[in-house]
Amino acid sequence: MTNPVSHMSYFIWVVILFFITACNEAGRSHRPTLDVPLEYADKHMPEGWWNDPKILSEGRLLYQGITKSFVKCVECHGRDGKPSKRGAPDFTDPKRVRRFSDSYWFWRIAEGVPMTSMKPYTKNLSEQEIWKIIAYQRRFALKDQVYNPMSDRWEDPQPSNEKDKPTK
Repeated sequence: MTNPVSHMSYFIWVVILFFITACNEAGRSHRPTLDVPLEYADKHMPEGWWNDPKILSEGRLLYQGITKSFVKCVECHGRDGKPSKRGAPDFTDPKRVRRFSDSYWFWRIAEGVPMTSMKPYTKNLSEQEIWKIIAYQRRFALKDQVYNPMSDRWEDPQPSNEKDKPTK
């Protein structure tokens, strides 16, 4: 005959482990820099580039393969960020895009994604060109939001203090 107390103890431990695991995963969901290799973890968008019209325009031309014909993000990720090929991430989904930091997106463009058709571009694109693509593709889902490495979150941009500066 089985002991009901031992079954109850086992059940309680399973429930406790479930809650620990669930709480740990819930806590991780807002941490976009997790799982980025160390050599990429400290890479961030150059200051002022997120919403710079010139950078966004150059990023669009790169994304569409106009500036460099071998870069054709649109073939898999679509002209508007909606995937045009099976398996490509949906760049119009804010939850998906927000899950990862700018460092993560840089790493994935630079090194590609193993066992997918996403090839590495680190030898064919400069760091600046990769950042321009990231600035452009992020707008499909996050509009004007910027990644803040200090808070490790995507946030609305801070208002410019240009109007607060004294004029000469």
